[in-house]
Amino acid sequence: MKQLLYLIIIYIVVAACSGQHEANSTLNRVATLLDNRPDTSVTVSNGSAVARNAMQDSSCTQALYDYTESQRTVEEKTTEINRLRSLQVGLIAAFLVIMACIRYNKKQYEKEVNKQLQETNRKYVEAMELYIRKKEELEELKTDVQKFEANKRQEADQLSEVLSSYNENINMEVWNMEQQLVKHSVVQQLHRHSITLTEPTASEWADLNKAFCNLSPHFYQVVNDPQWQLTDREIKVCMLTRLLFIPSEIAILLNISKQRITNIRAQINLKMFKEKGTKHLDKNIGSI
Repeated sequence: MKQLLYLIIIYIVVAACSGQHEANSTLNRVATLLDNRPDTSVTVSNGSAVARNAMQDSSCTQALYDYTESQRTVEEKTTEINRLRSLQVGLIAAFLVIMACIRYNKKQYEKEVNKQLQETNRKYVEAMELYIRKKEELEELKTDVQKFEANKRQEADQLSEVLSSYNENINMEVWNMEQQLVKHSVVQQLHRHSITLTEPTASEWADLNKAFCNLSPHFYQVVNDPQWQLTDREIKVCMLTRLLFIPSEIAILLNISKQRITNIRAQINLKMFKEKGTKHLDKNIGSI
C-alpha cells in the first residue's frame, strides 16, 4: 500500500515537471519494476527489504521536493503569463482608445474644414451673384442714361429752335462756349427783370460788368475800347446781345421802346463793323 502511494506521488510529480507523456512513461517503468520485484515472502530477506524500503523513502522524498519546486515554478510562470496577458490587454485597450481618439479628431477636423469650405463657397457665391446683379443694374443704368441723354439732346434741340424763333440771328455756339457766363446769377436775375417788367439796379449793372470782366475779359475790353465811341447804353446792349437777350427783353431792362433798341443795334453795327442795319449784328457780336 505504501509503495502504491509513492507510485502515485511520483506520477504527479513527473506529470507536473515533464508533461503527461513523460509521466506515463515513468509510471510504466516504476510499475514494471514493482511487478518484477521478487516476492518478499519467499526470496527476500529481512535485511534486503529494509534497505529497499530506505531507498524507496529517499526516492519519494526527492520526488516530493521536485514536485514542490515544479509547482512553485508553474505558479511563477502562471503569474508572469497573467501579468503579460494583463499588459497585453492594457496595451490593446490603450491602442483602441488612441485609434478612437484619432478617428474622432479626424472627423472633427474634416467637419471644421468642410464648414470653412462651405462658408468660403457661400461668400463667393454671394459676391458673384451681387457682382452679376450690379453689372445688370449698370447696363440698365447705361441704357437709361443713353435714353436720358437722347431725350435731353432732343429737348435742347427743340429749345434751340424755340430760341431761334425769337431771334433768327442767335449764335448758339457762342452761347454754349460761354455757359458759365450765361448761367451767372446776375444774368438770371436780369432775365427775371424782363419778365416782371422791372429795371435792374445800378448794383446789378455793376455785377454784370464784373462778370464780363472776369469770365469774358477779351470781349469786355473790345466793347469798352474808346475807338468805337460807344455810349454806356450801347455797351449794355452789346453785353446783353452777347448773352442772347432778345430785343424785347433789352427794351424792358433799359426802359426804352423796342424800336429804339433796333436803332441802337444799327448804330453799334455801323460803328464797330461798318455795316448798315442789324441783320448780322448778333453774329458780329458773337465773333468777338
